[in-house]
Amino acid sequence: MQIDGWGGFVLKEKFKLIKLALKDWHVANAQNLSSKIESLKVRLSALDSKGEEQDLTDTELEELAG
Repeated sequence: MQIDGWGGFVLKEKFKLIKLALKDWHVANAQNLSSKIESLKVRLSALDSKGEEQDLTDTELEELAG
């Protein structure tokens, strides 16, 4: 996007665009962070328990390693 005008105006408009992009990123990547962490803890615990009882598949080992 091309913004025309004097330097201060261009800078202000670019900051607005950056702010909007950061808000969109935050919504996409940081919402429900606590629930995402909790689900990962549950999955890690399940893989750990399964690993104690039987051999894990290569995919499960990669998932466990992170």
